[in-house]
Amino acid sequence: MLVSLNTARSRARDAQRLFDLKTLSTAISEFYIDNGYLPRNGVNWCTYISNPTSGWGAGFQSDIVPKYVSKAPLDPLLANQVGDYFYANKDNIGGHFTLCAVMENPSLVHTSASNWSFCTGWTAGNYTYCVDY
Repeated sequence: MLVSLNTARSRARDAQRLFDLKTLSTAISEFYIDNGYLPRNGVNWCTYISNPTSGWGAGFQSDIVPKYVSKAPLDPLLANQVGDYFYANKDNIGGHFTLCAVMENPSLVHTSASNWSFCTGWTAGNYTYCVDY
């Protein structure tokens, strides 16, 4: 019974992650439509959404909160830790970006962001779910 409950909880967290990534992608896209460039206005600009070590997450959040989302979505388990949702500005004026999360359910593994060279010094790490927009 406990295994079943833990599985249900992990699936609920993964569902929240998928919803959060959709929310973030919509907010970023709306920001782009309004401004003609992506949040943080710089190609190859990458960060964890709540990046606690550099403060870049706060910079990203200041671009989209509160106009595009009431608060920045954060990972259910990894908020304010390395491994929180990942954002990469790949083509600033072209509007192309990548969002990633760490999924718990192996059936949700999807990493279309195979080339991480656009983020100097970054690697895909533990991210199991990435979507290029």
